[in-house]
Amino acid sequence: MNKFFLKITLQSDMCVSDGGVYNSSVDIDVCHDENGFPYIPAKRIRGCLRECAIELQDWGMEIPWEKMFGGKGESAKRAAIRIGDAHLEEFCEMNSLAKKNTGKTVFHPQNILNHFAYTRTQTAINHETGVAEPTSLRTMRVVAKGTVFIAEINMEPSYEETLRTCCDVWHNMGVSRTRGLGEIKVSLKPANSSEEERKHVAYQEGAEILWYQLQLEEPVICKSVNGQEARTLDYIEGSKMQGLLLENAASREEVICMIGSGELFCSNAYISINNIRGTEVPAYIHAVKNDENHYVNGLYPDPDCVKNEHLQLNRMKHCYAYIDEKQKLHREKVRIEERYHHRRPEDKGIGRASEEKNGDSQFYQMSSVEAGQTFQGYFAGTADQIKTIYNILSQRGIYHIGYSRTSEYGRVRLRITDMGKKPQSIRRKTKNFCVKLEAPAIVYNKNAFYSTNADDLIEEVNVVLGISKDMQANIRKYVQYVVLGGYNVTWKCPKPVIVAFEKGTVLSYSLPFETELTVPPVFLVGERVTEGYGEASIHFLDDMESTQGLLEISDDRKGQPEGLVDAAESEFTYAFAHVR
Repeated sequence: MNKFFLKITLQSDMCVSDGGVYNSSVDIDVCHDENGFPYIPAKRIRGCLRECAIELQDWGMEIPWEKMFGGKGESAKRAAIRIGDAHLEEFCEMNSLAKKNTGKTVFHPQNILNHFAYTRTQTAINHETGVAEPTSLRTMRVVAKGTVFIAEINMEPSYEETLRTCCDVWHNMGVSRTRGLGEIKVSLKPANSSEEERKHVAYQEGAEILWYQLQLEEPVICKSVNGQEARTLDYIEGSKMQGLLLENAASREEVICMIGSGELFCSNAYISINNIRGTEVPAYIHAVKNDENHYVNGLYPDPDCVKNEHLQLNRMKHCYAYIDEKQKLHREKVRIEERYHHRRPEDKGIGRASEEKNGDSQFYQMSSVEAGQTFQGYFAGTADQIKTIYNILSQRGIYHIGYSRTSEYGRVRLRITDMGKKPQSIRRKTKNFCVKLEAPAIVYNKNAFYSTNADDLIEEVNVVLGISKDMQANIRKYVQYVVLGGYNVTWKCPKPVIVAFEKGTVLSYSLPFETELTVPPVFLVGERVTEGYGEASIHFLDDMESTQGLLEISDDRKGQPEGLVDAAESEFTYAFAHVR
């Protein structure tokens, strides 16, 4: 695909709203990001171009609008043109400057937004009395005339001329486009042929593990089984990375055979914390109510201070963490955002989104993993498999994953960060240890049914570690469950809905005598392990004797304190003054 830039110049004030309420004093607000910069959502651009294409077809031109912009329903094929959000000209430089000065008053998001937009008020007049109608006063924020937005477009060169024609007849967008707002001038230009920035590590001959990092440049949607598009997972599944390999491989058959061999493991990608791949907090970690700085290790009896002070302990859930060598817990929550969308009625004489006759609303929202976050994962397999994966992923630096990736969602910057041999199998004599699930585990029972019985999970773990069935082990269970599903794009049908063991589940073993365990380099249990399920880790409790008592939490989510700067001398004045 070739890269193009869509330039949108405002010929009048414009309001592109998504229905969200950002400010209680503004009834209709413009779309803007967390730093206050206004933008035009890609789905809005796609919808307007699609309308122009349909109109051109009505005039007698041959326009493959459904192939270019996609259709409706599961049977529709993916759009051939990929559109990104339209950001301000020189957005990267301004956004970098705003992030550099986070917390300073002048760079407050509201101040940045007010630099590019302002509010307008309107009311309805009663023609009989000549006074304003009650409760008719409305406040709308608009982006100022003259502002320029740039959107990135990826498509085959064969569509260039057709898309350029659509741009020529596209003159309005946004709210009140028939009342003077939203007049635009659109042009399409090829991007420079400069190579994408790629910072992959050099290939290591014989490597059996490949680590990668995903930096989200757009929100990413990984649908969960609940509510389909209304909910997203807070991590990127291994199956998504398999799909990425298939889409970008020169030979799909080679990748399919590689995945079907059962020797390749594609891990889930979890949030990066201080350049370390975070994992789900173990189920035995307890938070102290009203105390954000300490936690308790539930594998040991409650410390005296907990009993004496009658502290209430709660299970720490819904966050990722790692524990350093000093037993300090570093945690991070994945930021999830809701974006609002709407589609106009089939009758284009209605200039607004409205409910259909059958009662289905044309307004909808999509949950996604917020852009700007970094995730880490890895592939483990044979040396030939890892070499093939490296050759596929090192070709580019920018990829698209997840749902709705042809507009607004799914753009990520992938970087191969490390390669190497698999670690040696661990052989150690021990009595006390625990096994933690780093990914959801799908387990069958003896009757070949999906099981949520912890004893079936224990049996799977015992087989991997070589623990005899006759050994009378004392096992404490810290079990969590999750509902799994998905959608098979090839077969165009949903995957089975399964209740499985959630990541963070822990089995704490106490054996009657010291036993030599053999832990494989990649510890996997259960079914569908090639898709990222069943990843586990082992922790020897003999090494954790110092974890009793109240332990410290290092919360990496804390932001920078706000400061004050002189507005007249700030970088803001010089950086943004020439943009409008």
